Amino acid sequence: MNTKKQIAQSLIVARKNARLKLKEVAFIVGKSEKTISAWEHELSQPDAEALLKLAEIYGFSTINDLLGFSCNTPLIDTLLKDERELLDIYRSLDSGCKQIVMTNALQVLEHLSKNKLNEFAVDHNFSSTNSVFFI
Repeated sequence: MNTKKQIAQSLIVARKNARLKLKEVAFIVGKSEKTISAWEHELSQPDAEALLKLAEIYGFSTINDLLGFSCNTPLIDTLLKDERELLDIYRSLDSGCKQIVMTNALQVLEHLSKNKLNEFAVDHNFSSTNSVFFI
Protein backbone atom coordinates (compact mmCIF):
# COMPACT_ATOMS: atom_id res chain seq x y z
CA MET A 1 0.00 0.00 0.00
CA ASN A 2 1.36 3.42 -0.82
CA THR A 3 1.92 6.00 1.89
CA LYS A 4 -0.80 8.39 0.72
CA LYS A 5 -3.38 5.60 0.77
CA GLN A 6 -2.22 4.40 4.20
CA ILE A 7 -2.51 7.92 5.62
CA ALA A 8 -6.01 8.35 4.17
CA GLN A 9 -7.23 5.00 5.44
CA SER A 10 -5.72 5.55 8.88
CA LEU A 11 -7.43 8.92 9.19
CA ILE A 12 -10.82 7.44 8.23
CA VAL A 13 -10.50 4.55 10.69
CA ALA A 14 -9.31 6.84 13.50
CA ARG A 15 -12.14 9.33 12.93
CA LYS A 16 -14.77 6.60 12.85
CA ASN A 17 -13.32 4.93 15.96
CA ALA A 18 -13.49 8.29 17.72
CA ARG A 19 -17.13 8.58 16.55
CA LEU A 20 -16.54 12.02 15.12
CA LYS A 21 -18.05 13.54 11.99
CA LEU A 22 -15.99 15.35 9.37
CA LYS A 23 -17.55 18.62 10.50
CA GLU A 24 -16.46 18.04 14.11
CA VAL A 25 -12.90 17.12 13.15
CA ALA A 26 -12.69 20.16 10.87
CA PHE A 27 -13.79 22.45 13.69
CA ILE A 28 -11.32 20.98 16.21
CA VAL A 29 -8.37 21.01 13.79
CA GLY A 30 -9.24 24.44 12.43
CA LYS A 31 -9.58 23.31 8.82
CA SER A 32 -12.51 23.12 6.45
CA GLU A 33 -14.65 20.02 6.14
CA LYS A 34 -13.54 19.88 2.49
CA THR A 35 -9.87 19.75 3.59
CA ILE A 36 -10.49 16.88 6.02
CA SER A 37 -12.38 15.02 3.30
CA ALA A 38 -9.51 15.59 0.86
CA TRP A 39 -7.09 14.02 3.34
CA GLU A 40 -9.34 10.99 3.71
CA HIS A 41 -9.75 10.60 -0.07
CA GLU A 42 -6.03 10.82 -0.94
CA LEU A 43 -6.44 14.20 -2.65
CA SER A 44 -4.05 15.94 -0.27
CA GLN A 45 -2.24 15.27 2.98
CA PRO A 46 -2.27 17.00 6.36
CA ASP A 47 0.76 18.99 7.45
CA ALA A 48 2.73 18.11 10.57
CA GLU A 49 0.78 20.49 12.80
CA ALA A 50 -2.54 19.01 11.67
CA LEU A 51 -1.21 15.47 12.16
CA LEU A 52 -0.21 16.29 15.73
CA LYS A 53 -3.66 17.70 16.42
CA LEU A 54 -5.36 14.67 14.81
CA ALA A 55 -3.25 12.26 16.85
CA GLU A 56 -4.26 14.13 19.98
CA ILE A 57 -8.00 14.22 19.28
CA TYR A 58 -8.06 10.58 18.18
CA GLY A 59 -6.20 9.49 21.32
CA PHE A 60 -2.85 8.48 19.84
CA SER A 61 0.44 9.29 21.53
CA THR A 62 2.39 9.74 18.28
CA ILE A 63 1.77 10.50 14.63
CA ASN A 64 3.29 7.11 13.77
CA ASP A 65 0.70 5.41 15.95
CA LEU A 66 -2.09 7.39 14.29
CA LEU A 67 -0.91 6.48 10.80
CA GLY A 68 -0.02 2.88 11.58
CA PHE A 69 3.65 3.33 10.82
CA SER A 70 6.12 1.28 12.80
CA CYS A 71 9.84 0.88 12.92
CA ASN A 72 10.46 -2.68 11.76
CA THR A 73 14.22 -2.48 12.21
CA PRO A 74 15.28 -3.30 15.75
CA LEU A 75 17.87 -0.86 17.09
CA ILE A 76 20.41 -3.67 17.48
CA ASP A 77 20.35 -4.16 13.69
CA THR A 78 21.59 -0.61 13.15
CA LEU A 79 24.77 -1.19 15.15
CA LEU A 80 28.11 -1.89 13.52
CA LYS A 81 29.77 -5.25 14.20
CA ASP A 82 32.26 -3.75 16.67
CA GLU A 83 29.47 -1.94 18.49
CA ARG A 84 27.45 -5.17 18.78
CA GLU A 85 30.47 -7.03 20.17
CA LEU A 86 31.04 -4.34 22.81
CA LEU A 87 27.36 -4.37 23.74
CA ASP A 88 27.33 -8.17 24.02
CA ILE A 89 30.40 -8.11 26.27
CA TYR A 90 28.93 -5.33 28.41
CA ARG A 91 25.63 -7.20 28.79
CA SER A 92 27.48 -10.31 29.97
CA LEU A 93 29.06 -8.42 32.90
CA ASP A 94 27.69 -8.34 36.44
CA SER A 95 26.42 -5.02 37.80
CA GLY A 96 29.70 -4.22 39.62
CA CYS A 97 31.76 -4.68 36.46
CA LYS A 98 29.23 -2.64 34.45
CA GLN A 99 29.65 0.23 36.91
CA ILE A 100 33.46 0.10 36.53
CA VAL A 101 33.17 0.07 32.73
CA MET A 102 30.75 3.02 32.74
CA THR A 103 32.92 5.09 35.08
CA ASN A 104 36.04 4.46 33.02
CA ALA A 105 34.23 5.01 29.71
CA LEU A 106 32.89 8.36 30.89
CA GLN A 107 36.36 9.42 32.01
CA VAL A 108 37.84 8.45 28.64
CA LEU A 109 35.10 10.30 26.75
CA GLU A 110 35.57 13.38 28.89
CA HIS A 111 39.32 13.29 28.26
CA LEU A 112 38.77 12.87 24.53
CA SER A 113 36.31 15.75 24.35
CA LYS A 114 38.73 18.04 26.20
CA ASN A 115 41.50 17.08 23.77
CA LYS A 116 39.22 17.77 20.81
CA LEU A 117 38.45 21.24 22.16
CA ASN A 118 42.13 21.93 22.71
CA GLU A 119 42.99 20.73 19.20
CA PHE A 120 40.27 22.99 17.79
CA ALA A 121 41.66 25.96 19.74
CA VAL A 122 45.19 25.31 18.48
CA ASP A 123 43.99 24.79 14.90
CA HIS A 124 42.12 28.11 15.02
CA ASN A 125 44.89 30.12 16.72
CA PHE A 126 43.10 30.69 20.01
CA SER A 127 45.42 31.47 22.89
CA SER A 128 44.85 30.47 26.49
CA THR A 129 44.34 34.14 27.42
CA ASN A 130 41.48 34.82 25.00
CA SER A 131 39.78 31.46 24.78
CA VAL A 132 37.74 29.20 26.95
CA PHE A 133 38.75 26.23 24.82
CA PHE A 134 41.84 25.44 26.88
CA ILE A 135 40.85 23.28 29.79
